[in-house]
Amino acid sequence: MAGHKKKRLEATQGDLNFLAKANHTQRKKMLKSKSKAELKTLIDCLSDLAHNMLYEPKFVNQLADADRRQLRKHVPHLKVLAGGHSLKKKHTLISSQKGGGLLGSIWNAVKSLFDSA
Repeated sequence: MAGHKKKRLEATQGDLNFLAKANHTQRKKMLKSKSKAELKTLIDCLSDLAHNMLYEPKFVNQLADADRRQLRKHVPHLKVLAGGHSLKKKHTLISSQKGGGLLGSIWNAVKSLFDSA
């Protein structure tokens, strides 16, 4: 990952960790309390991760086999996050129940990369 993207990811690490572990109500409250700029940064970070998980072989090879299997069922949702969809559509996805499962899977896959770095 590029340097500025890694810094942005590290800056939102706490939010990603919370979103991955939170239930549906906590996730919605947290996303409502964020300012538009903070929300945009968080969604951009998730978009970059989704893009890397779909299209970057080097990134995917660093993931554990179990994490890759877990992410396979979320491919359509990863494509929404990685694609050129609107901020509102991405926000709707991550605040939904299906998006919550996606966030947990993304965070569990990326968490091991933070521990090794």
